[in-house]
Amino acid sequence: MVISERSRHDLYEAAKRGLGPEAAETLMELMPPVGWAEVATKQDLAALQAATKQDLAMFQAATKQDFVRVGQDIQSLEATTKQAIQNLQEATRKDLAILEHTMRGEMEKLRGDLMAQMVVQTRTMVLSFAGSVVALAGIAFGAAGIA
Repeated sequence: MVISERSRHDLYEAAKRGLGPEAAETLMELMPPVGWAEVATKQDLAALQAATKQDLAMFQAATKQDFVRVGQDIQSLEATTKQAIQNLQEATRKDLAILEHTMRGEMEKLRGDLMAQMVVQTRTMVLSFAGSVVALAGIAFGAAGIA
């Protein structure tokens, strides 16, 4: 039999007439809000407790396995990362050595070019000064001979 709110109210009204309002309220407080078939028993609660404990134990075991796998993954990533860093360091050292060798060669070439240019410039300046001295000497002798 399904108990409706209407039938619950009718019971309350009948109890109030027969027992009085206070006793009727106490009676209604003691009644479950649903049918007795819907009320959990101690056995129901014990079965639920056992199932919950079993679920928690399985969850705990799965979580432990997950943490072990995560730890293994982290160790693997750490080793891989260390190796990659070492490879990059070695490649960088090689690249820097090649760059240093190239730069030294370029600097030697630049030094040779600079020295050749300085020799040409020095020769030009010496000849220009010599020409200027000869010209000034000619002017000076010419002026002395005229005077």
